[in-house]
Amino acid sequence: RIPESYVSESLVITFVGYRTVTRSISTIPQDSVIEVILAPTVRELNEIVISANHKSVVEEAIEKIPENYDLEAMLLTGFYRAQIDNRDLPIQLSETALEIFRIPEKKTTEMKVRILKSRVSRDTITFNKLFNVQAGIGPKALIQGSFLTENRIIGRKFLKTHSFKITDITTFDTYDVYVVEFDTDAKTGYRGTMFIDTKTLAFIRISYQYSDKQVENPRLFPGTNVASRLVGLSNSYWNNIHTELNFHELNGKWYIRHIQYNAGWTLVSGRNKLEEPMTYHADFVITDVKKDDLNVPNKKDFANNKIIENQLTPYSKDFWAGYNYLLPDQNFDELFNEISKQNSN
Repeated sequence: RIPESYVSESLVITFVGYRTVTRSISTIPQDSVIEVILAPTVRELNEIVISANHKSVVEEAIEKIPENYDLEAMLLTGFYRAQIDNRDLPIQLSETALEIFRIPEKKTTEMKVRILKSRVSRDTITFNKLFNVQAGIGPKALIQGSFLTENRIIGRKFLKTHSFKITDITTFDTYDVYVVEFDTDAKTGYRGTMFIDTKTLAFIRISYQYSDKQVENPRLFPGTNVASRLVGLSNSYWNNIHTELNFHELNGKWYIRHIQYNAGWTLVSGRNKLEEPMTYHADFVITDVKKDDLNVPNKKDFANNKIIENQLTPYSKDFWAGYNYLLPDQNFDELFNEISKQNSN
């Protein structure tokens, strides 16, 4: 569904290493499938000379964050969809439309989240079997790194403990970018890839996950979590956490556009140490940015820091019927209704 207000806009199709294709929305037939062929971009690597060492490019990109990214007060409208599986079977599906208020103060920056609409379908039988471990993401974790200044992999400690290598110069989203790969030098840390604009040194995409150099997988419940010990889950561990941040340019500044999360963990319970594998996939898409007349709500209207999936709003079929900023898997609604029906029996 394309709102009428976008009829005069264009659809831009991009892929790393290929030429961008732009199609006017007014020329695209409704209720139809279109096929677009992208042509490879031929890039002469000697056109751009890397005069500094690879790590210094990342250091300079970090220094330019205040220049490249809008760090002022703003309102972001977003859409979050997540699915949790146990042994490859979906046990929780959720969708949330929300607003993020970024409120810079003299010493700190507040990030407040207001939930507009949310819905969740949870297989309560399976969750009870799994000690009813609450699964989902909190507002703070959802928006972590949206402005890079709060990101776990952008900082002095990260630079000191990781190595960087520019492996390619290619085209991404109409920009020439350095492709920078990184990995930890320590026993724990991250590995991943950065796309950095060659002209402005803005981060366009950052993806990272636990490094293969990890000595052991991190505990799911760090430290001496009393609750996990009581239910016998203290030996549970993360298999992996993968995060991808995508940014887009608007009026000379960069804003978060799409965050993707993928995670896997194993619940270990009982004396026999029975293992239950779990996977989590979520997409968070920013659909609008507002700078003026923010009208910040009262404190009571903001979400608390508990997981979003437990902060439900009254269900509205009409709302979700027209809310598809993020194209769902074909079976999402079917699975959602199936789990809901199962719980009502």
